Amino acid sequence: MNSREIMRREILRLARATERGAFISTRRMSAFYHLTEKSVRQELAGLVEENRIRLAGWRSGEEFVERAAEGLAVRVEAVEEGSR
Repeated sequence: MNSREIMRREILRLARATERGAFISTRRMSAFYHLTEKSVRQELAGLVEENRIRLAGWRSGEEFVERAAEGLAVRVEAVEEGSR
């Protein structure tokens, strides 16, 4: 398993940890997994497209990946199994 796959599993775990989801710092994730912040945002946007998580405050995954500020903390929530 590469670092991107491990990060993906951790994002899903954090999103399911509580009913309210979790705040994820793209800067911390990128430093911990040795990836660029843009790679972290791409993975988050990919999980949104797969309907696995929701990102609070973002309508477009493309906008999130390209225009989000560096060091952003974003709230993620797991999508319920029945709503997939």
